Amino acid sequence: MSKQLLKALPELLEERVISSDIAGNIQAYYRQKAESQPNRLFVIFGILGSLLVGLGIILILAHNWSHLPPVAQLILAFVPPIIGIIVCFYSLQFRNDSDAWKESSAIFLFLGVGACLAMLSQYYHLQEDVADFVFRWMLLVFPLMYIMSSGISAVLYLAGITFLGMSWGLSNDTSWPYWLMFLAALPFYLINQKKNPDTNFQRVLHYLFPLSAFLGTIGILGPISGHITFMVLMALYGCYVLIGRSSWVEKSKSERNGFIIQSSIGMTVILLISSFRDFWDDQYQVKDLIGTSLLDSPALILLFVFGMLFVLVYFFNQKDEVKDDDPIQIMVFPAYAVLFLLAPSAPMIVAILVNILLFALGIIKIREGVRLQHFGTLNYGLVILTALIACRFFDMEMSLILRGMAFVTIGIGFFAGNYVMYRRIKTQQELQHESA
Repeated sequence: MSKQLLKALPELLEERVISSDIAGNIQAYYRQKAESQPNRLFVIFGILGSLLVGLGIILILAHNWSHLPPVAQLILAFVPPIIGIIVCFYSLQFRNDSDAWKESSAIFLFLGVGACLAMLSQYYHLQEDVADFVFRWMLLVFPLMYIMSSGISAVLYLAGITFLGMSWGLSNDTSWPYWLMFLAALPFYLINQKKNPDTNFQRVLHYLFPLSAFLGTIGILGPISGHITFMVLMALYGCYVLIGRSSWVEKSKSERNGFIIQSSIGMTVILLISSFRDFWDDQYQVKDLIGTSLLDSPALILLFVFGMLFVLVYFFNQKDEVKDDDPIQIMVFPAYAVLFLLAPSAPMIVAILVNILLFALGIIKIREGVRLQHFGTLNYGLVILTALIACRFFDMEMSLILRGMAFVTIGIGFFAGNYVMYRRIKTQQELQHESA
């Protein structure tokens, strides 16, 4: 398409369809796009090369480790990080304009520090678990993302601290240091979103940051079970909805907005689980939480923090005049909180209201998909309605014939919805082509 457009530019200029300034802007745009493609490939191959070289050096040292004298072992342990520091210094001083050099040198130093720690543990025969090793590793390599402006370092750092949060929480150890390490990486994400919003690493961070916070929350809530877990997660997803609609994230394409995608899926799953009457019958936890000290319950602390964050981001969006195209999804968390408190006295009514909320959410997604002519959103709304009907099969007495007819109707709805959308888009394209 781009080649055809560039070839048609002289004709468009001759027929005065576009001005010379517009033609120049089009040429500059596609020229910059073509130049950036090899640079991205060079960055990817540079990172892969550094990974292979770093892993190769580690394997060579590991193979000959037992044959080396103690002094040589101690010296060689510091060789990988020293080489990494030298290469990083060279990249900053002489190749500061090259993302490939900075990313490659950063990943080499990242692995070099890990290799050094592993060899020192072997040299001094330290008895430690994996979480302790990863904790020290992440603390040492944390500045890399800021010093080298390295996206791959941020990705690996987030992966490391997410493992720590899960490991600490599930082993009943304190996992609050995870949140401090998570917040320490947040400025890099915000700065990079402002300076380089379209980089591949930033697109990965759009998904990795909300996923890391979710897994870290699961780590803290691991020993806790029951309804309070769903309430905390719903509060987290409520924050994701507002963050995904904020002015500094919503500029990204919908498929790159990890906050919106993860919150939509998470809220739907929680609502589907909560749509059963049996889910709300046992509400002893709500009664037990009344009068509980905030500091005595990690779940209450998280609920309080996420609730305050929800309010702050909501008012920030209002001040920033962010348009709310889907207000019902923003209200899912407050509505769920009200239902959570009402459930002990009226579980059946609460279950019915959750079903109504799910049904409304599915209808709105279908309408949004039709309005935006987006097949993904349209089918997501149909999936919500399908899942809701399927869940009702488990708690309603229906014959196999009625269930079969219901699924046939849903299948016809899928086909009809997508076909109508396809015909509408095709008709609009034909009209645009004729008008041109």
